[in-house]
Amino acid sequence: MLRKAKLILACSACVFLLVSVPLSQGADANGAIPSEIQNASVSSDFEFRIHKGRFLVRRKGTSQWKRCSEMTEPIIVGVLDGDRRVYLVTKAVTPPKPLHAEDPTYPDNWRKMRVPGELSVHFVVDNQGVVRFPKVDESTAPEFAAAALDAVKTWRFQPANLNGQSVAVLVVATTTFRIES
Repeated sequence: MLRKAKLILACSACVFLLVSVPLSQGADANGAIPSEIQNASVSSDFEFRIHKGRFLVRRKGTSQWKRCSEMTEPIIVGVLDGDRRVYLVTKAVTPPKPLHAEDPTYPDNWRKMRVPGELSVHFVVDNQGVVRFPKVDESTAPEFAAAALDAVKTWRFQPANLNGQSVAVLVVATTTFRIES
C-alpha cells in the first residue's frame, strides 16, 4: 500500500529539512536568496542560512548563529515586486497558515518500482497568501521534483503577519514519498 507524500511547511521553529541545502542553485547556504526577491536597495543587519533543516540567522559581524524562531525582531531577506519586503518567520512575524495544500502525486513510474523519494523545496508566500517562485533544492529524481512543484503551485495560505499587516515570507517545505508495507 502506498502512503501519500506529505509536504511539511517549514517556518520558524517548524523547519524540517532532510539535508542542509542551499536556497538556490549555485548559491552557498550562507544567506543566498532567490534572485526574484534580491534587491540591492535592501540592507539587512542579518545573514541567514539553512542548517540541519532550520533557518539560522546571525547579526552581521558576529559569529553566533541562532534559529530564526529565537529572534524577536523582523528579518528582511529581500524585496518582492520592487517594494514589498520579504521576511523570515521570527517571533515578530507569524507564519503563514495553509488554507489549501494538497499532497503531491506519487510518480507512476516510481510507484511501480516501489522506490521512496525525498525532496526539499523553497518558495515565497506573498502578502496575499499566494506561492511565488517555488524551486526544488534537492530531489531523489526529477519526477518527484515535478510532482512536488505541481502541488506547491496550487497551495494557498493565510498570509504571514507583522504588526497587524500581511507580509511576504520565505519558507522551506520537505517531503518524503514512502511506500508502506
